[in-house]
Amino acid sequence: MTDTVYKGFYNDGANWQDGDSPDLRLAVVMGSFSGSTQESAATLADFTTLDECDSSGYTRGDPASVTITYTTSTTPDEVRIDWADDADGWGATVGIPSDSILGMVVIRRVDGTNADIPWFFTDQGASDPNGGQFGWVLPATGFAFIRKAT
Repeated sequence: MTDTVYKGFYNDGANWQDGDSPDLRLAVVMGSFSGSTQESAATLADFTTLDECDSSGYTRGDPASVTITYTTSTTPDEVRIDWADDADGWGATVGIPSDSILGMVVIRRVDGTNADIPWFFTDQGASDPNGGQFGWVLPATGFAFIRKAT
């Protein structure tokens, strides 16, 4: 299991406030993706190899109802990032990719170019669509939990 938080999140995501709804996108990446070890990436241009899925019919996921909530009921206080379509697939049925699926990058969309900002990478739930639809089952309580170190 690999989870990576990028410099892009620290530079950008930390500025979002309770109740904000950033425009996030989900990029499925294949086996040559270099970003799982490039924590210093501030934009997509900083990845040596993005290796985004090349399946026919693939488009980046566009999660609905993204929310950022500040929760004081935890110790220490916590920020949660979540979206409504926790178990949904997205896009049309996709073809078989040229390489195995490695994981998913959560991106804050700026303009749909390499200026977009990577927030997180996870390989949890990764699987090849094999001619089906992509989907990631996320925890019902939220995708990311950020707590101040104690």
